[in-house]
Amino acid sequence: MGWGLDGSVRANDGISTAVDKHNCNLDNTKVKPPENETASLRFEVTMAAADKERNANREREKGNEAYKAGDFKEAYEYYTRSISLFPTAAAYNNRAITAIKLSRFSDAVSDCNVALKLEPTNTKALLRRANAYKSLKKNAEAIADLQSVLKLEPSNEAAKSELEAFLKEVGGAKSDATAGGSRQDSGKGFRVPVQEVKDSSDSGKGSGNAAQSNTSGAYSSTSAPKMAAAQTPPIATQAPPTTTHAPPPLPPKVNKLKEEGNAFFKAGQYGYAEQKYTQALQELVGKEQSENIALLLSNRAACYLKDGSLAKCVEDCTRSLSLSPLNVKTVIRRAQAYDSMEKYQQAYNDFQLVLKIDSTVELAATSSDRLARHLKDKHGDGWKAKLPPNPEADLAMAALRNVSSGKP
Repeated sequence: MGWGLDGSVRANDGISTAVDKHNCNLDNTKVKPPENETASLRFEVTMAAADKERNANREREKGNEAYKAGDFKEAYEYYTRSISLFPTAAAYNNRAITAIKLSRFSDAVSDCNVALKLEPTNTKALLRRANAYKSLKKNAEAIADLQSVLKLEPSNEAAKSELEAFLKEVGGAKSDATAGGSRQDSGKGFRVPVQEVKDSSDSGKGSGNAAQSNTSGAYSSTSAPKMAAAQTPPIATQAPPTTTHAPPPLPPKVNKLKEEGNAFFKAGQYGYAEQKYTQALQELVGKEQSENIALLLSNRAACYLKDGSLAKCVEDCTRSLSLSPLNVKTVIRRAQAYDSMEKYQQAYNDFQLVLKIDSTVELAATSSDRLARHLKDKHGDGWKAKLPPNPEADLAMAALRNVSSGKP
């Protein structure tokens, strides 16, 4: 996800696009196929639309997970995928608040506009658009949106207090917060309450309460542009165990190839980045550079994950983990690839392995919970007994024991 490349580049490492095909039966009942051709076509179209909606909801839920983990760039991509499958006001709303987190204020306004076309009384969209307008210094528009919220919800104390405070600041007079009318736009900034994305929020029905909520501040992504300085990467509370020595320096030619690959990855040119990492790996064949080889394999796996070459991603991650079993980024990349391949048992194993290495990784915790619910629904209470072995977990546990005992 927002895990940066090994080698100082931090960028979006890819998103999971897995769709739970096992939960796609309508109301868990068997649907009798229609008997004539016209009805058959109508039946197929209806089923296709239902599948798209379910898949879109799944992508939106993954976006919520990424948002809670502070990886706003990945959350934005999930919401975009949800919209492409089945556009809803909820998805546009969630993408709007994510765009605000990424300082993409014009994009947030556009998404709120679409959400309000779909649901004209959606107060979340109005509040988020007001927040975006504020950042764009369009104070008159922001005031108008806050007043619209209060016309819809006169008891909304958060919006009322914010509007009154702003009008005092720019006009020096206390406003009747429920009244309309235009005011002089002074160009000064103000704070607008923004409702954060939650697992249960923006379900697609109703506008919800517009009261201000706490921000999800424990985890955030450094891959997003213009992020606040106070935000920290997902692994920040506690550093995972590591070996006691640094990898040997790379030969100048190999280091140049790696840096070029990092630059291409950061620019979103994943195919070119993969080529540079491959060339770097070829230069290291036969050399005692196991740790650097592991890092390059992990970086190339990130390219494969972004480009959808999931089997290659799993292969590179597995090779990398055989050399460096405690690399959390590598385990997460393989878990995401398995998730996208709908190999949910393997994905669950890897997310659990992440938590054994570093229990503070929020993404691994939320993804494990989601996959556990699915596997229990599919296999029953004995689902854990059916999990496949994970050889890399054994390697990681052995490495952890060595680190704990001070062994190299």
